[in-house]
Amino acid sequence: MTGVAQMPMPSTVTDVGEAPPVNLVLRMRNQRRELHDIRFEFAVGKDSAEGIAMELVDAGLVDALDTQPMAVHLQQLIEQRAALKTITFQLNSGVQPGEVLDDRSLVGYAQISITD
Repeated sequence: MTGVAQMPMPSTVTDVGEAPPVNLVLRMRNQRRELHDIRFEFAVGKDSAEGIAMELVDAGLVDALDTQPMAVHLQQLIEQRAALKTITFQLNSGVQPGEVLDDRSLVGYAQISITD
């Protein structure tokens, strides 16, 4: 079962010539170990990867230990968005006792994808 959370979108009018926001999905396991999709936008030129990561932590959607890897990989995905559509990365928050790291089933890992 996959849960879906949506970050509130800022209600700003896009200026002429401004790049459209990048629509993203962060997929990771929540504290109950269920896969969870978090949808949000990244406004290129306005948002920062660190700021978005902190918003996700503040909203209780991401563990504070994962702020740094989240920000680094979000920035990498945004910078390489013409060629890279998905990035999977290891989380600092680790795994529960008895779990084994697995990037395919996202145990101890998260994945950020650009959506259309």
